[in-house]
Amino acid sequence: RSDITSDYRTLADRDLDILGLLGGERSFGHSYLSFTWEPWKVLPLFYFWLRRNGVEIVKRKVNSFSDLEDECDLVVNCSGLGAWCLVPDQNMVPISGHVLRVETPWVGSVMADSREDSWAYIIPNRDSVVMGSVDTDGNWNTQVQEGDREAIRRRCDKLCPGVKVRMSSYFVP
Repeated sequence: RSDITSDYRTLADRDLDILGLLGGERSFGHSYLSFTWEPWKVLPLFYFWLRRNGVEIVKRKVNSFSDLEDECDLVVNCSGLGAWCLVPDQNMVPISGHVLRVETPWVGSVMADSREDSWAYIIPNRDSVVMGSVDTDGNWNTQVQEGDREAIRRRCDKLCPGVKVRMSSYFVP
């Protein structure tokens, strides 16, 4: 929403042309100032702060929220797909998603293309860039499918020419 983001603006045709996105029936874009949090870096800081401020953190398997009624003032539900069994919510289905983390230090801005035929995003983090994605509704398989990496690389290179990198620069933090 443009009313809650900082430095929001609609991209002009010249901006879209520079990005190679001018033309077609849906040529428009937006720019705004934002930030990203890398969970594997920031969560330990949150846990430290919570413990320092007297919050007891308990990790355990819960079969029903009613199991917690007499024990907790607050429950933070981080069950994800586990909600399928916990609630139970038969409408909860996985969307398998695969992304690439690459070393491309020259990329400093988030970019995204939401068109169905060229859907892609590039999100710079501190030590890497996240390129994505492949999302398959209803797919419980967590394994990377043949062609996923190349599809992500092809779409992201179209979104930001020059972002394509050698396979050797992929890494997992």
